[in-house]
Amino acid sequence: MALGLRAVAAIAAGRGADDHLPERIDSVLHGLGLPLRAPFDRSAVRTALLTDKKRDRGRQVWILPMAVGRVQEVDDVTDLELDRAMATITATP
Repeated sequence: MALGLRAVAAIAAGRGADDHLPERIDSVLHGLGLPLRAPFDRSAVRTALLTDKKRDRGRQVWILPMAVGRVQEVDDVTDLELDRAMATITATP
């Protein structure tokens, strides 16, 4: 869950979220001892997204944190945005 939060924060940052939100999220996650990066198979993540509970009418719905206490629901995250988000959370094995 921590990695997913970091990923959507990265997407939100590219869409006008509060400038300091990703760093605030990282600080909280780090303080809780949660990982900020991990090795994983990006293609497996893409496959898993096809059956995610937030899919609606064939589209992936994303909940983006835009500021503390404010989110935005979108269904138009691009492949490039997803690739960049996964790059922020991927660690090399």
